[in-house]
This record gives sequence, C-alpha cells and structure tokens, in this order.
Amino acid sequence: MSPASWKCSEEFFSRQIRSRDPLKLGFPNVWALRLVRDLLRWDPGDRLSVDDALRHPYFQPHKS
Repeated sequence: MSPASWKCSEEFFSRQIRSRDPLKLGFPNVWALRLVRDLLRWDPGDRLSVDDALRHPYFQPHKS
C-alpha cells in the first residue's frame, strides 16, 4: 500500500522532477520518466528488478 492516497500521473511526476531540477530539464524522454517511476515504486514487489530495468525500452535503440 502506498503512503499517498492518490495516483501520480506521468505529467504531474514530470513537472515535479523538472521543478526540482536545477537546470529545469527534467527527463529527456517518456522512456526515462517511466523507467524512474518503475524503479521508485513504493512496494518493493512492484519495482523493476535489475534485469528488467536493463531490458527497459529506455535502454533499447529507438528509430528516429
């Protein structure tokens, strides 16, 4: 169970990170945001494992 009583949207999470970033850059793309969110899950059982994190789309080549 999460200590927060509400769900944090990707947009809200991204704004919060950007507002705390001294350079105001935030995440470089949505894949970085999703990777960090998955690594910061409150419940350890819901968090990505090291192996799953390394297979995350953020680390995969993307077509431009």
